[in-house]
Amino acid sequence: MDQRSDEELNQFLASLVDVVGAVEDRTERASAIARAVANAMGGDVESDDAIASRWAETSYDLRSERGKLTIPIGRLLGRCGLRRHRALLFKVIADCFDVPSRLVRGRYYCGADDAAANVVVVNGGEVFVDVMSAPGRMFAPDDSPASSLSFNKQRAAAAGVTGPGVTGPSGGGGGGDKDAWKYYANGERASATFGVMPGHDVESVAGGFSVMPRRGDGATSSPGEASTAIGSSGSKRGGGGSGSGSGSIDPDDPIAALSIAVDLSIDAETIQLGERIGIGSYGEVHRGLWRGCEVAVKRFLDQDFSSALMQEFTAEVDLMRRLRHPNVVLLMGAVTTTPNLSIVTEYLHRGSLYKLLHKPQPPAIKAALSEQRRMRMALDVAKGMHYLHSCTPIIVHRDLKSPNLLVDKHWSVKVCDFGLSRMKNQTFLSSKSNAGTPEWMAPEVLRNEPSDEKSDVFSFGVIFWELCTLQEPWNGLNPMQVVGAVGFCGNRLAIPEAASEEARGICEDCWRGKARERPSFLEIQKRLRPLQGPIGGARKSGDGAKSPEGGGSPAAPAAAPRE
Repeated sequence: MDQRSDEELNQFLASLVDVVGAVEDRTERASAIARAVANAMGGDVESDDAIASRWAETSYDLRSERGKLTIPIGRLLGRCGLRRHRALLFKVIADCFDVPSRLVRGRYYCGADDAAANVVVVNGGEVFVDVMSAPGRMFAPDDSPASSLSFNKQRAAAAGVTGPGVTGPSGGGGGGDKDAWKYYANGERASATFGVMPGHDVESVAGGFSVMPRRGDGATSSPGEASTAIGSSGSKRGGGGSGSGSGSIDPDDPIAALSIAVDLSIDAETIQLGERIGIGSYGEVHRGLWRGCEVAVKRFLDQDFSSALMQEFTAEVDLMRRLRHPNVVLLMGAVTTTPNLSIVTEYLHRGSLYKLLHKPQPPAIKAALSEQRRMRMALDVAKGMHYLHSCTPIIVHRDLKSPNLLVDKHWSVKVCDFGLSRMKNQTFLSSKSNAGTPEWMAPEVLRNEPSDEKSDVFSFGVIFWELCTLQEPWNGLNPMQVVGAVGFCGNRLAIPEAASEEARGICEDCWRGKARERPSFLEIQKRLRPLQGPIGGARKSGDGAKSPEGGGSPAAPAAAPRE
């Protein structure tokens, strides 16, 4: 689903402005969305089986017409859609019309791997909303309609999906700001919203978690993979004990470096996987439990035992294990056995800074992101980056951006994802790998020129601009246009007129064309400290600070290039 290029979907959303947008009551609005979804995707049906033949014909026609296996969800409008398609469309519309909702999917909650359902907030409780047989009807997991949707009531209830058994669109829903999701930091159970990794047996596992796959459970191994642990000489590594084994360390062993000082290897069977919280080209990130502690499990998609993969894996773990700072994500350990090569880190409940700033959030979260809090977040990033740049040799992140900054339940920001990090040892870095994301990258990196740690300073300037404006950088431009605008035309993001002189100066200095003229993160910290204030407190009128809300400029290139 790509809303930017899906014209049919955008036209459908526009047509709902009068039908859905005019409904003031949030519960009524959710029901109206469900009815609109059902009407657009084949009408009221009892189950997927009832429209299986229609869906088979529709999907065949659309794939043949497009010549592709993927189908934009907008192309299903006016035809038919299964439960998972309706649930996805409901979620898209709900986000557009400020209806707090979440997507529940998988066998663990819905009874089938490819099933999905929607949960909305009603009167402070969480209830399911039907988009199939009785569109718009809402009910708690223990109400009779839930059985017709194949929901696992016991598991859904254990996940915290509870609330009044609303059987119609008249649930009141007038909670205002109270209609917001309970954040995990506010007492939600650790097992909430956990799903199942494909292929896992959850029948014997309690608490909403499943074990990682065992060797031989449908996993393929290349010839020569006879050892139980990569880099282990005939002995299986333990679950993260303090010892490194009785044998001597083989210098040619790619995992031997992990056993120096402390054994960071973790037995895959000691980790219980929860829902997937992210995915990228390298792998997927799951929420999990390890020894009673919530962790994030970064599991590599490519589990083929190759020397290149192991070198990359070992390098990232070796880098992260030496880092200890409150504003750098903490490494817990690594799973060194196939098919579960994984990096295990602490779990940060609020997700990425990018998501908090640019994705729809409940009113309570929006209110919490005050200017004072955002300035503290900027200081957290500067502290974490100063620590990395103070290491010997210097650690250059090379992919510093708001999606790689995670926020914990106390609103502290931590730097993560060192997959592109390199160490500077009396030489400049090679930037020939086209690594990173153009919207945050320094011009010298975009031009494939030698770069050093000051490229991270430029990226911080973009992040600071995000915190000041609450806007996405270079929104509306594709990556190649950003490369041309920043790397070759010298353009920079437009700084709002309402920004304070201090904030404007930080952005301008971080974005200087000559890398050596950009400030260090230690200097940035000193300049950020005067901008700090008590959370919820008012800034003094004479300090020149102005709130950027409501006064931001569009994320477009500045009128004049910078030197």
